[in-house]
Amino acid sequence: GSNELWEQATNALTGALDSLAMPYAIKPGEGAFYGPKIEIVIKDSMSREWQCGTIQVDFFQPENFDIHYVASSGEKERPVIIHQAIFGSLERFLAILLEHHKGTLPFWLAPVQARVLTITDACAPYAEEIKKALIHADIRAEYTPSSDPISGQIKTAQGDRIPWMIVVGTKEVAAQTVTLRTLDGKQEFGISIATLIERAKTLS
Repeated sequence: GSNELWEQATNALTGALDSLAMPYAIKPGEGAFYGPKIEIVIKDSMSREWQCGTIQVDFFQPENFDIHYVASSGEKERPVIIHQAIFGSLERFLAILLEHHKGTLPFWLAPVQARVLTITDACAPYAEEIKKALIHADIRAEYTPSSDPISGQIKTAQGDRIPWMIVVGTKEVAAQTVTLRTLDGKQEFGISIATLIERAKTLS
């Protein structure tokens, strides 16, 4: 497009930022081929900067494709296209998110929110029952029978960054409760499945 259109688009963006009192820095020559853009830069836990979301004002493509709309006056007008990418590259955004949290995602975002761990093989039917109840309540839970000692199962779950480790042994089976262990090592004993589900819903 023309220099005039480019200047008009740049003024539209800076005017919007100024009206919101948003701090910004201008990077000459960094616009897209069809117009200038606002780049939203975020910092990770190591203070590295990453460009993610963008907002672009495009006067050129409506001219290029001869796009019109009928205004309230009945006259044809040329629109302005606003291109918005909220996350930018989704893969890049997720990589930054994982890096920032060192793989420890909040409960609501974790791919697996809870893992049921058993102290003895005899607890397997109860563990399966807990898993099904959690999944039925839309909680992303899993249970895989394991012959590893409970300390090994906990270590694996911690390495996998599972927010909730639900430990069941013979006492829990008898009382129809669970022991909840979180990633920070805290434990709560004697929690009912209903209470567990209600708490999970407040975090989801």
